[in-house]
Amino acid sequence: MTLSATESQKSQEDVRRALTQEKSDSLSDRYVRKMMLEHNPVIIRGTFDRLEAWLGGIWVKPERVAAWEITGRVGSARDSAGVSRIDRFGRDTLVSLAKGSISLARFLSWYRARDTYFRLNTTTEQAFFISVEDLVWRMVRDRLLVDRAIRRNLQERDPVKKQLRWWEEKILYGEEKILLGSSIALSDSACRAFYDSNARDYRSDSGAVQPFERVKDQVLKDYYGFELKKNMLHRIIALKRKYPVVVKSDVLMSLPLDVEDNPKAIDVYMAKKGGTFPHPAFPVIDFEWATWM
Repeated sequence: MTLSATESQKSQEDVRRALTQEKSDSLSDRYVRKMMLEHNPVIIRGTFDRLEAWLGGIWVKPERVAAWEITGRVGSARDSAGVSRIDRFGRDTLVSLAKGSISLARFLSWYRARDTYFRLNTTTEQAFFISVEDLVWRMVRDRLLVDRAIRRNLQERDPVKKQLRWWEEKILYGEEKILLGSSIALSDSACRAFYDSNARDYRSDSGAVQPFERVKDQVLKDYYGFELKKNMLHRIIALKRKYPVVVKSDVLMSLPLDVEDNPKAIDVYMAKKGGTFPHPAFPVIDFEWATWM
């Protein structure tokens, strides 16, 4: 089989990218390993046990927590009862460094900003222990990298400031959307009224309208989506009255949309799983935001 010039060029580009990625990962791992060795981080077992017990109460089923005796390792029964109020121990040192330390409070702040992205392994007691330990090492790595970047004043560079502004806007939008969603009353009566008004959308393959009880979960999702879009629309209209908005139609129409109507096109999302914050590779327009109209 002979490749065309275009296919050959694409193949060469794919190989180049793969080799570049492999070399970049290798250099990155070497850089992080050297940095960690320089700081000689050591996890303090007593504080770690308290952290594991707290995370166990979140991630592990109660019967497994009891069987693994996770809370028993933090001291007396009275002391272990305070696991749920872990912030009381925020000043305790979780990780000691060659110069300095990292407190439990700093870990908790790091964890709570990212908890929806984590998945801890709870299949066995050992697997859970390793998952929590890996989480702590990941926090240490992130903390050291951020501290090093700040010392080098990377936060003052224009590209960093620009990216930071994008992420601030993205996060603020997300918080506003959560606020708008929290005001939606998800009562049975409201869902039933929505179903009655849109019953034709819940027909079976035979064309018959399905009973409300059978499609209740789907109705709830549709009702929430409808109300959220409505709330967002009202919020946008109110904001447009307060702040002037100018749409540059020429720029809008110049955006390439050649695959928009292609039935074979697929949506591809690039995600960055590592780093200080698991996130899409770039700040992007939220799907619901893009389709709210």
